[in-house]
Amino acid sequence: SDQSGGRTPVRIETRDESGALERVLDGWIESGKLDVFVPDNTWDWRDPKLLNASLASISSVEVGAGSFSTSLAFDGTRWLITQPFQMHADRGRVETLIRTMTSLQAERFIDYEIDMQESGLDAPIASIELESDGETYTLDIGQQADLSAESLYARFSQGDQQTFITIPTSSLSKLTAVPDAYVAPIANPNPQTSISGVRVLDRDQRIRFESVREQGIWVSRGERVDTLTQDSIARLVQNLTQVDANAVRVLSSSEQMPKIIAGIQIVDAQGDALGSYDVAMEQSESGIRLLVAQQINDDGRVVWAYLGEDAQATATWLTLTAGRPIPSN
Repeated sequence: SDQSGGRTPVRIETRDESGALERVLDGWIESGKLDVFVPDNTWDWRDPKLLNASLASISSVEVGAGSFSTSLAFDGTRWLITQPFQMHADRGRVETLIRTMTSLQAERFIDYEIDMQESGLDAPIASIELESDGETYTLDIGQQADLSAESLYARFSQGDQQTFITIPTSSLSKLTAVPDAYVAPIANPNPQTSISGVRVLDRDQRIRFESVREQGIWVSRGERVDTLTQDSIARLVQNLTQVDANAVRVLSSSEQMPKIIAGIQIVDAQGDALGSYDVAMEQSESGIRLLVAQQINDDGRVVWAYLGEDAQATATWLTLTAGRPIPSN
């Protein structure tokens, strides 16, 4: 270009849809304009956004940190916790996790050979894996990348391709691997209308009361129950299927609950089980709490805690109902 007045020879080729060469044009272009198309370093063209996937395309998520690990999967209708136990998940919390990942951007690309031990990527402090349209994406998070701890080393993998980067520490503030955080605040995920039968059990798991819904009316032993019982059953079903608990916690088998006052079984129109729960009451600074617990495995249970007048009324009704004499045949 120095010998041609600041111009550079170029060749332009045009091809048809099949890729066959149709036409060739030879000419000149000003070198300054050519630099726009042929920079010395194309690394600057890289998109800092790591994951180009939509929320709807994500089918599974696994997040781990320290001793905690949680696996989540979408079954086509709702999100489920699949590990370390099986339970319906809080859709909002799962989608927050996914949005955090899909919006995550590299702060800096690391194009030199990285020290895996110094960066902490030989043993990541946290890892997030997503599956989208059959493709697996993994983000491994290492140690802080600066003295102020505002950046973290990370490794982003898509299939066999790996990219080493730094990411802002603040971008991961909403991420957690604790499974408790992903349990849905509603005890039973089924619609209220799908529940057609309710049983109340005593502490020894003996049935003390049983009612079925017939044309919108709750019936027990062939007779319509009284208005108070109608309201109590409706409130119980509503609490289980529509009311968000004030708190949710996963208890290990070594952690004790307050004394159980009753058991609950709910079934659908075919008599198939939709849920089985133990119920207890607990005194708190905010008043009496209704605790609804579901066994998840041999190692523990999920407990939903409810406050308020409806919760207290439900606890009172269950206590009285579980103490009834056992119906005779």
